[in-house]
Amino acid sequence: MGSLSHEQKQLLFDHCMGLASEQQDVEAELLIASDPDAASFYYEQLKTMLSPLESLECQPCPDSLAERTIRMLTERSHAQPHSKPKVYEQKENPGIAAQSVIAQDLNSAPIQLSTWRSPVQVAAVAAILLFLLSVTVPLLGMVREKMWQTQCQARLGHVGQGMAHYVSDYGDRTPYVAMVSGDPWWKVGYQGSENHSNTRGLFLLAKGRYVEPVNFLCPARKTTRKLDPEALRRQGLHDFPGREYIDYSFRVGCDKMPKEFTSQAALMADKNPLAESLPSDYSESVHIPLNEKILRQNSLNHGGHGQNVLFNDGSIEYYKHRLVGRGVQDDIFMLQNMTPGGFIKGCEVPACATDAFLAP
Repeated sequence: MGSLSHEQKQLLFDHCMGLASEQQDVEAELLIASDPDAASFYYEQLKTMLSPLESLECQPCPDSLAERTIRMLTERSHAQPHSKPKVYEQKENPGIAAQSVIAQDLNSAPIQLSTWRSPVQVAAVAAILLFLLSVTVPLLGMVREKMWQTQCQARLGHVGQGMAHYVSDYGDRTPYVAMVSGDPWWKVGYQGSENHSNTRGLFLLAKGRYVEPVNFLCPARKTTRKLDPEALRRQGLHDFPGREYIDYSFRVGCDKMPKEFTSQAALMADKNPLAESLPSDYSESVHIPLNEKILRQNSLNHGGHGQNVLFNDGSIEYYKHRLVGRGVQDDIFMLQNMTPGGFIKGCEVPACATDAFLAP
């Protein structure tokens, strides 16, 4: 699938998810029909989206419910005897005769609406509806969450590609902000000359057109936001205009940050749950107590069920917990020396290069 461009993959992905316009759907179908790589890519996207169906356990319909339903339908089919059609004599004036017959039928034969025969029938139909709802509603929720998870992975993938292009152009490592111990990393949207936000490195990717701004938003976040890509690139901005423009946390740098990371070094992930407790006023101080909930909670981007993590080699994995790494696992949302009873002040930095701390 190396022959597909980024735009073609995005078109196929939107077509698979039902997000494309009518014109884009036509273009995607033509691409699938003419390019085997496109057809293979589209099949893999469908396979990923429908994978939750493989774990669905079907429950057989109870025999008693099926028997009651069949008996109910049989009784209703024989409930009213078949009546013979009425034969009317044709008068001298057929039009008047027909009108009188219709009027007589309308006046003498009241309309009978179908009604339930017994509470048993009501209970049987209700049981069928409840059974269908119990199977369908969770399945739809699983498909929707899987779709958001897949879209989130795709957007993190775009950010990873943008980082690679940035490094290729500047011959330097991933665009980190030079954080110094004591400098705040939580003031997303701060436009002063000081590096008081850990998202400034990511903003370089958006400002330099390496990554489209929409890719910094997680599709699972249930908030309405309006993006103006050109406003982000206005001269004079040093950071995203506000927290609503980015739903991900980036690795906080340290003095011992290596030039190159191992392939399993976590660079970026769904937003750190600490970010939900940060003040909106930059003049306030951060004082977040570390309790068991804060130390165990997953990102709220996906309802607390888990988070997507982007690694240094461009790979993306979904974790149902915060511990990431092969062999020795590291909590990506907390520093290694943080324990219950302490506090987060918003200016912490990792003590070593192996301590991945993604913030805010």
